[in-house]
Amino acid sequence: MAMNAVGSLLVELISHRHWLIPQAILAEIVPADPLQPMSGAPTWIRGRLAWRGQQPVVIEPGVFCGLGAGEEALANRYAVIYALEHLPGLTYYALPLAAIPHPMRLGAEDLIAEPGEEACELEAYRVNLGERQAAIPDFAALERRLAGQLAGVQTTSST
Repeated sequence: MAMNAVGSLLVELISHRHWLIPQAILAEIVPADPLQPMSGAPTWIRGRLAWRGQQPVVIEPGVFCGLGAGEEALANRYAVIYALEHLPGLTYYALPLAAIPHPMRLGAEDLIAEPGEEACELEAYRVNLGERQAAIPDFAALERRLAGQLAGVQTTSST
């Protein structure tokens, strides 16, 4: 393996989509607590999570990519992610996980493009990691799309 390998996490979303993310963007893995609903939000925005005095929005990229309605699967835990684009109102967001992320150290030679499958708008590349297929997210596209949605969506009061 090359000396410039990147610490990465293979995460399985509740849509059974696998994403490969850098370890450095993970703030914390937290247990699945009830989410605060958001009125007017699209189905890929699942709600807000109470976390360390913050309320990161939970998103399901698989639903955005057309892989189901997102209501049938429940998360076991959430991966709270640092937002990379520094957009107003978006410091963190969270991904609903089906399993504990698998740490990996990967170099460019470990990533083999997956020619047969089309990537979703939120995914930069589809790759083959030996036996597993995964997507590398396009964080800039994801965060711009999310910030745009959040600008027009309000959190529903639970009172």
